[in-house]
Amino acid sequence: MKAALALALVIDPAMDYLAGLSVPRSPEADVLLLAIGRQESGFRDRIQGAGNEGPARGFWQFERIAVAEMLRRHPALIGAVMTDLAIPKPWTSVTLHDAMALNDTLACVLARLLLRSDPAPLPAVGRREAAWGYYLRNWRPGKPKPLVWQGHYEAALAVVAAVGRLS
Repeated sequence: MKAALALALVIDPAMDYLAGLSVPRSPEADVLLLAIGRQESGFRDRIQGAGNEGPARGFWQFERIAVAEMLRRHPALIGAVMTDLAIPKPWTSVTLHDAMALNDTLACVLARLLLRSDPAPLPAVGRREAAWGYYLRNWRPGKPKPLVWQGHYEAALAVVAAVGRLS
């Protein structure tokens, strides 16, 4: 999926939904969500690996341990999201992790909540290296690819600018 389409069909609706739950939307979050989604999956793979054998789920490639951490940090908010998205109980890290492969809104919500969990403010738009550090600290990728990040971040900036969200 192209970045502009991911913004329009996945990120925008999820961020509009979260705004109703008092999670603010920002251009900084939009750029990071796009760049990280491109870095992690290219907005192609909802299940990690060519044969879908990997442990990560959703365009932002969450492993079960990260899902469990989000459940621990945001139980009421995630409970509300799971109810609204009609995801059946029990809401465990296993059921949530499995649901992320089928529900892009849920995957995006968890990615935004992971960004929100960092006590540091989101990096300012255009601060590519600061954004890279934020991504590394929160996603803890097993095989970081800093050279690839540059292109993904610049593409994310261009898409968010094209829809008029950057001042």
